[in-house]
Amino acid sequence: MRGTPMNKQDALRQLSEEKVLPLLGDCLREAELEFLHNRQRLTEQLKASFAALCRQASDMQQRSQKAPIAYIHYSMLRTSLLDQSFTYLLAADSREFYFDEAECAVTYDAGWAYRSYSRLLAELERESKKYMGLLSGADAERLALECAPAFDQYVTALLRTAMPELVKVPEFAALDKADRLQIRTGELMDRGEILYWEEKQAGEAEKIQALLESDEGDRGRLAYAHFRSLSLTGQSFNGKKMPYSDFSRGYLSFCRFVECNLVGTSWRGANLNGAEFRGSLLTDADFTDSGLQGAVFVNIGRLEPLDSIYRLPGLLGLRFDRARLDGADFTAAGLNGRVSFHEASLEGTRFRALDREKLDLSEEQAGSVHWIE
Repeated sequence: MRGTPMNKQDALRQLSEEKVLPLLGDCLREAELEFLHNRQRLTEQLKASFAALCRQASDMQQRSQKAPIAYIHYSMLRTSLLDQSFTYLLAADSREFYFDEAECAVTYDAGWAYRSYSRLLAELERESKKYMGLLSGADAERLALECAPAFDQYVTALLRTAMPELVKVPEFAALDKADRLQIRTGELMDRGEILYWEEKQAGEAEKIQALLESDEGDRGRLAYAHFRSLSLTGQSFNGKKMPYSDFSRGYLSFCRFVECNLVGTSWRGANLNGAEFRGSLLTDADFTDSGLQGAVFVNIGRLEPLDSIYRLPGLLGLRFDRARLDGADFTAAGLNGRVSFHEASLEGTRFRALDREKLDLSEEQAGSVHWIE
């Protein structure tokens, strides 16, 4: 008795399960290595395109052709995957967002993240021919397009790490901005994911502080929020859900962030002396240049990547570069994965001795640490 003949849906399912995931995993390793090894060069390229957009917007504003900027959006263009140019559209819009008729946009070459996409497509086209006419080149192309978000995650990761440098370029400072400005990334005509958010309305700091002190964070409504430069010394925010929020340059000494969701948060340049993060999720958090003397990181946790394909969160790592961590406590901290203490001060910082091999410390740093057996 003969088996049931394979139809097109069966062929697509088999090709996807048996070939797409292994091929995609191999291609993404190439993108990840490029991201990890050449991040500074890639950041400089990002800055160049970002500055070019800001100059264009400023020129239009000087000619009264552009309203104050409320949105800057990085858009992945699926059409650029079809022609393999791998460009993103970088646009500046007023409060009207996509309905802003005064077009202001430049392109960004994201070819570094999609370098192996062409190989993925070619392999899928070759494999599709084995199905005796059931599958066409268009089917292979559609399967490859479905993999686009997996490549895009590396562009998003670069944007997140580069954002503190992007917003420092003088061309951005010169822009006439709306009271609220957001920088986002996502597909064209999609609201996307927030990368940066600034407010300049009078009394905004007080409103933000009140929001932090409310129960909004318990319901997950403080994600992607802007808390920069706030003075919140000694306050308690235990149990809040605040992933991807920005606390940079804040005065947060002796604050308690116990058992919080702080995935992807930014604390760059903040005063966090004596702060407590006991039991919080800190995957991909950035403490670069912050003051953390006597801070408590006991039992901090991290989220593992969802699978071998989607590496966020977890790709960026936990960063303490140039932070002042003298006397901080990392005993029983989950320090697996990427953790960076580059040029951090670690005099008397407490670590478990069994974590010593996991940490990439200089000889001087290792000698100043208090290793707990």
